[in-house]
Amino acid sequence: MPPDRFIRIAEESGQIAAIGAWVLREACAQARRWTNAGHPPLRISVNLSCHQFYQPDLVDTVAAALRDAGLPGSRLDLELTEGLVMEDVDAALATMHRLKALGVSLSLDDFGTGHSSLAYLQRLPIDVLKIDRSFVRGIADDPKAAAIATSIVALARSLQLAVIAEGVETEPQLACLRRHRCDQIQGYYFSRPVPAEQFDQLLADDRRLPAPAAPSGQTLLIVDDDDAVAAALARLLRPDGYRVLHARTANAALGLLALHDVQVVLSEQRLAGDDSASNSGGFLATVKALYPQTIRIMLSGYTAVDALIAAMNSGAVFRFHAKPWDDEALRASIADAFRYQWLMYRAEPATDGPP
Repeated sequence: MPPDRFIRIAEESGQIAAIGAWVLREACAQARRWTNAGHPPLRISVNLSCHQFYQPDLVDTVAAALRDAGLPGSRLDLELTEGLVMEDVDAALATMHRLKALGVSLSLDDFGTGHSSLAYLQRLPIDVLKIDRSFVRGIADDPKAAAIATSIVALARSLQLAVIAEGVETEPQLACLRRHRCDQIQGYYFSRPVPAEQFDQLLADDRRLPAPAAPSGQTLLIVDDDDAVAAALARLLRPDGYRVLHARTANAALGLLALHDVQVVLSEQRLAGDDSASNSGGFLATVKALYPQTIRIMLSGYTAVDALIAAMNSGAVFRFHAKPWDDEALRASIADAFRYQWLMYRAEPATDGPP
């Protein structure tokens, strides 16, 4: 049963403290059982509700759960929400410091959705920031969500905190988080919630995330809903030795961009089946926001001059070619795009002599 179906009722009925104490004891005991079964030491996380956190005997309850299970404090992570901490900052700080004295780790859950300030954040004795699933959901295709998620990763690193992304459900989301050096993930992409016996089997199988793809040279992404056009372009560019990917829609293209190191995108101006964000240069503007180091070329049979001018002025488009295209001119533009990308983002300055 998911928490949103019973937590509120448990809080309103006054049962949440007793339930929380039972969950804490059982989680610590289960962690000890896994260790006794021969699995490597695990750190187990337990969410604390607001009512439970402000109980006067919370620290004693945590200490007793650890003692009874024979579990070191370093193996327990307690998750607190922003709203919980901000309800009474001084009292929260006092309790957090007492919990830290037990050796436990503290995580700030759902970061970015509450009302805390950075001034308070630097005072909190926390070890982990957790990116809320609402930001992770759009990290591969929504520039605003991606900006918030990556900013949280950067903030955590600057404060020497670990960062965990919640609600990771797709491979593109994982790839984006890896690219921005997020430390850990949780979510359905790896596994749905399972009973302890099934989790024991996951440990026995040593299940792991797939390794990230290795860089594969010069990669070009063609985005066009006409398969014949994409095939003709692939044939034209075969002698140039590019690795060529193809997507028919903006959403599919964004997924490929998340999964692969793409240096140049060649995109039709209008993509059938997508919303207006993918038309009138909107897709390439999204690519610019999410992947600013990827060079963008527009290829179109339409003559929407205003949209083209807007895309060029905004920097969303490196070059424009009309359909039907001139083969050699298009090949030259793509070569220029790869060269520009390398010079701007890949070339290392010389260090062994004068320039």
